[in-house]
Amino acid sequence: MKKKIIAAVVCAAVVICGVALVNKKEYSRTEYMLNTVITITANDKDAVAECFNEIRRIENLLSAYLPNSEVSAINSAPYGTPVKVSEETFALIKKAEEYRVLTDGAFDITIKPVADLWDVSGEGYVPTDDELNEKLSLVAPIILDEENLTVTLPIDGMAIDLGGIAKGYAGDRIREILASHGVKSAIADLGGNIVTVGKNRNKPWKIGIQDPSAPRGTVCAYIDIEDKFVVTSGGYERYFEKDGQTYHHIFDPTTGRNPENNVLSVTVVSDDCTLADALSTACFVAGKDKALELAEKCGVEIVVCTTDGIFSTNNINIHTEEK
Repeated sequence: MKKKIIAAVVCAAVVICGVALVNKKEYSRTEYMLNTVITITANDKDAVAECFNEIRRIENLLSAYLPNSEVSAINSAPYGTPVKVSEETFALIKKAEEYRVLTDGAFDITIKPVADLWDVSGEGYVPTDDELNEKLSLVAPIILDEENLTVTLPIDGMAIDLGGIAKGYAGDRIREILASHGVKSAIADLGGNIVTVGKNRNKPWKIGIQDPSAPRGTVCAYIDIEDKFVVTSGGYERYFEKDGQTYHHIFDPTTGRNPENNVLSVTVVSDDCTLADALSTACFVAGKDKALELAEKCGVEIVVCTTDGIFSTNNINIHTEEK
């Protein structure tokens, strides 16, 4: 089922509202990792430090842009060559392939050559149809050998990028680490991926959905949650403009272009941050109706911001005024 929340509002991003922990000994730390700004706030400094050490380890293992990572080893190997990886990397790539099937290809880690062609994080480039078709031929299934823990890219020029779920995986690990330290109330912001532990001053955490047409921090809707992950994908932060047209970093794996729908952002609320990370991208690509169907299928709650308004699944606690 679906419900319309607000008509004709353009929204994107998330804002953590009223962050304050019960314990006055709260500790907050911010660093740049996983190509984003990460802030973790808890009342245990050692737990926070361990979280950042774990994020750095994950980045070194999974980044497609660090030469010594296992993902870079896969991408740099001659095509058709099995590359042995750790159980951890293999499990995440296997999960990514499962998400590709689950989302009918709306989420695909082999989109990297297409994304690189557009160069959204650089100067920006609008490819020709021939260039796009050449790179689209590289969006294909990966060969996985679970017995030998090898990953094989079968086509010359294929490459993978786990950026679409690496932050989600890091979010899952953060909550595990905080729980192992007995932390009862904490929050982490991994550049649009929010991790909540317990409550905020005996109340649910208040996560705001930001209006991108207004200054950052302007909220048009709120979600009240506890012990959940909130992940948002949208085309509002990484984009470039050419000849009066705006192009962003989320691409449809079937066309190699930005999705042709009226979705502006998708926010996923889930108990599984890795899943939420993948679904936020997949739902953005799939469009509102398919996104809402996919959310129900996967047992998550979503908020879809479109040019026609804001829509959500029925069981999410969303309101338009701060309480």
